Amino acid sequence: YRFQHGLHESDLISLKSRDQIFNSESPYSWNINKFKIGADKKVTMHSYEGKFDGYSAMITRFVEDKYAIIILSNTGTSYQLKQQLTSDITSVLYGQPAPDLSKDKVIFLVNSLVEGRFDNAMAKLELDNGLEPIDEQTLTALAYEILWSALADESLQLFSFLYAEFEASSAAKENIGMACNHRLAINAQKKSLFCQGN
Repeated sequence: YRFQHGLHESDLISLKSRDQIFNSESPYSWNINKFKIGADKKVTMHSYEGKFDGYSAMITRFVEDKYAIIILSNTGTSYQLKQQLTSDITSVLYGQPAPDLSKDKVIFLVNSLVEGRFDNAMAKLELDNGLEPIDEQTLTALAYEILWSALADESLQLFSFLYAEFEASSAAKENIGMACNHRLAINAQKKSLFCQGN
């Protein structure tokens, strides 16, 4: 919190450096954009995220109102959840209702990983039983996060599901090939089940 306050409101860095870092035309590693609140309001948002060896962090600052949302995590499967949590907190900060995420596939799958019931969750996903429609890009990002968290079997299972679900997608084919040949998947116990021909 003190770091983000220093970047925006103190002499931690020079005004010239601040202008360079938060230049909306060519920001220095920061995501600079407008966040839509309700139907007709947009607020300026500066955000930054990163991860390393299973740890991850996301910082979001709403410039005009000086709100800061900082989320730290010691699991590698949480990037999308941090994005969603930031969005939900932002809605509440600005008097908007938080969305109903009870049928969100990403949250459903991450919870199943934490609770040790990923196989059951994948079976439900394959039945598409009452969950939101499948988004290839979002679930692919989650599959990579699971792989980078050293859960190769679960990752390959999700990549295999996506390859079957989006058989016409060249990206799905490329992704399962890359995952099956990834250094973290070399010794996956169930590799032969999900990587046939890859």
